[in-house]
Amino acid sequence: MHISITDLEAHSQFALFMFHGLPASAQPEDVNRLTLAYFLISSLDLLHALSRIDATQVIDWVYGHQVLPAPSLHDSGNCFLGFRGSLSVGVQFRPLGASALLHDGGHLASTYSALAILTILGDDLCRVQKHALLGSMKKLQQQDGSFTSVHMGTETDLRFVYCAVAISVILNDWAGVDTQKASKYILDCQSYDNGFGLVPGQESHGGATYCAIASLLMMGYIKVDPLSKIVSSPLLDISGLIKWCIQKQTQSGGFHGRTNKDPDTCYAFWVAGSLHLLGAGHLCNADALQDFLKRCADKYGGFSKWPGESPDLLHSYYGICGLSLLGNPNIKQLCCKLGMSIEAADRLERARNEG
Repeated sequence: MHISITDLEAHSQFALFMFHGLPASAQPEDVNRLTLAYFLISSLDLLHALSRIDATQVIDWVYGHQVLPAPSLHDSGNCFLGFRGSLSVGVQFRPLGASALLHDGGHLASTYSALAILTILGDDLCRVQKHALLGSMKKLQQQDGSFTSVHMGTETDLRFVYCAVAISVILNDWAGVDTQKASKYILDCQSYDNGFGLVPGQESHGGATYCAIASLLMMGYIKVDPLSKIVSSPLLDISGLIKWCIQKQTQSGGFHGRTNKDPDTCYAFWVAGSLHLLGAGHLCNADALQDFLKRCADKYGGFSKWPGESPDLLHSYYGICGLSLLGNPNIKQLCCKLGMSIEAADRLERARNEG
């Protein structure tokens, strides 16, 4: 059973509508505009609809968020020179020089979103100031191996470890991450039940577990045999972790992120994706999950968090990712560890090998 092409067209139209103008309800998220753009661009890519937008214009817009403060105005030694989340919180980058604000700086999650968008759109990343970005990202890593998201200091958890690792993979350079420290922090976040909390001592959470698994996989601490596809790790009880993920699928067919919580569309990516990375995607009840996602799909396009609610960008994107992981033939295959289509990830790998 597959959602029809007609329904997928509605999801494309929803993403295009949001691309051309966000509703008033999304205004509080303006500081995260790059992340919202990532949800839209990756959705359109998975739905074979990227040709409906001006890629060159979007690429230039993304580069406008790059933070390169003028040395005469700002000590860049304490600043994360990545990408800011929105032009409303800084000064647009101009290649020939720009003024800077004392509080200006990049954000780790926004930088991941920016690089993912550029990769999806086929940009060669030549305008990314890689060495400055990675040099300043290194200063975001804490003594315990975690990462803070901005140069001024904020919360630290597995989300930002994942972002730093994914950034390193996209840029093909590990100068910004001490992988040994990062892996130790990840293991410190593992709970008694084999899942992972966002920080050490917290209860296991579906999103945190995905960040842990994907990061360890990209750093090489989880291995996938190319022939047998068997997943192994000297650091983890893989079977116990798979069991934890399986237990997150509820009787409704959807996955929840924590025990005794309602199922939620986004965990069709976070938890089902974790199973996929562990070579156990086939253990998911695919028909039940697809039925749950259909109940969360709006007839005019997009997905909601729960059945009967209004659709939003985050859940719409992860609903599409869930359908991709279920093998829908009309949706591009997802590179689960990087959060983009396999087509985009393969193009990145080819460019790296040719370079």
